[in-house]
Formats: sequence, C-alpha cells, structure tokens
Amino acid sequence: MADTISQDQLQQLIASVNRDLKVNINTEDFKSASYSASSLKDLLVQKTADELNGEWTSDMAFHKL
Repeated sequence: MADTISQDQLQQLIASVNRDLKVNINTEDFKSASYSASSLKDLLVQKTADELNGEWTSDMAFHKL
C-alpha cells in the first residue's frame, strides 16, 4: 500500500466499510487531500466505533476493518 491514500481510494474504502459493516460513514468527514495509511486506519476505526454507538469496542472495529 502506498504511503498516502487518494480521495478515489478513500471513497472506495469508505463505501466498502459502509457496506460490509452496515454503517454510514460520511465521505464529507474526510476532507483532507490525502491521508497516510496509519492515520486513515485510526480515523476509520474511531468513526466506525462512533457509528456503532458503543455496540463494539474500538478494538473490535479495527479487527473488522
């Protein structure tokens, strides 16, 4: 994986997370031009955990990603 994630890759990734985990993460929350893989992972884990309203822990969300 490259050091940064493009907006196109990000949109595809968010669509996959939304579909696979049955959540609704908004792509508008990710306005930066690009993200490093590690920062994106952290953001998606947190957003997924928030979206699930505490049903899962952050650790469980990370492993689902």
